[in-house]
Amino acid sequence: MTKQIIPAARRYFEPESISWVADRIRKLLASEEYLSLGRYCEVFEEEVRRYIGVKYCAVCGSGTDALELILRAAGTAGGRVIIPVTENPAAALAVIRSGAFPVFVDSLHDFSPDPGLVERILSREGDVRAVLGFHGGGFISESVEELRRLCNENNVAFLEDAAHAFGSMLR
Repeated sequence: MTKQIIPAARRYFEPESISWVADRIRKLLASEEYLSLGRYCEVFEEEVRRYIGVKYCAVCGSGTDALELILRAAGTAGGRVIIPVTENPAAALAVIRSGAFPVFVDSLHDFSPDPGLVERILSREGDVRAVLGFHGGGFISESVEELRRLCNENNVAFLEDAAHAFGSMLR
């Protein structure tokens, strides 16, 4: 019996898009610049900054590095960070590398932390410094406003992993 894999989605890219990307990669590799530094990164950061409407943008080597940086900036070291159990395991690594302790919480159907359980943990656990929300599949989590409210009420940072929903907006 042969296994047949049924893909969840089929990727399609316009041939012009592939040519455009390949041309940029050729130029970058020929430039002898570092891949994660230099003018291409500066241009990318500026375009992303404008696109999402923020004052600052920093290119990172990985999503794990980005999470670690934001956790450090939020002052989580020495405290606890609530993360959904369905989050990428690298998120827990970022929490640990930032000097904090991960506290896992069950997720809703959209993989975001369950606000009811987050509220319970906030009332019982000491020294929670942040809650890590998750947005995936191109969608903003349905519970984002509830999580934000809980964090504001408890003076806890609400951080959002939107790597899988880049450019998505809450309406």
